[in-house]
Amino acid sequence: MISCIIPTYYKDEDCLWPCFNSLKLSAERCKEKVEFLIIRNNIGAAAAKNFGASTATGEILVFVDVDCMVSSEFFPEISEKGKNERWVGGGMRYVIPMNPTLGVRCFILFWALYCKVRKISVGAFCIRKDAFNALIGFNKGYKYHDIDLALRLRKYADNNGKTFQSLKQSKLLWSTRKFEKYGDWHWLRGYHTGW
Repeated sequence: MISCIIPTYYKDEDCLWPCFNSLKLSAERCKEKVEFLIIRNNIGAAAAKNFGASTATGEILVFVDVDCMVSSEFFPEISEKGKNERWVGGGMRYVIPMNPTLGVRCFILFWALYCKVRKISVGAFCIRKDAFNALIGFNKGYKYHDIDLALRLRKYADNNGKTFQSLKQSKLLWSTRKFEKYGDWHWLRGYHTGW
């Protein structure tokens, strides 16, 4: 079984249904059962994801941000990857911004280069529950806890003869609402101040 964990704030209600509907459509195409856990994010995103993982019953955990949407191949591809016992997880190869302004494109290029150099992928993230537990989940002390987990999972895979592999058929429609709220180049200020 696959467990999909979606952390959400009260202010995210307008995003929840488009996100959930895209996930539901993909789950309907999957031969494997998919459970959904919508977790109220009152304690921080990393803590909410860890809590969701602790209550999940699936062997594969999937974390999707509430303001994103996935293509219909998403869960079928995860299910297919899960058949390979060596695969421990990975992120998305194709992330498509909802509002591809110049600042957003530069940000994506920056992160794509970083991820290529570090041999990781992010976006919606999937991981075997046993690997998640071995890594003690998301680190609550990091703002970019998903990048931290991806780096640790890559190392875990390398050290244990496993594979970290991106989803290559699925696409993630990524929300740019922070760019719309804070401006196209807000991420540069964050980068220079250490986030």
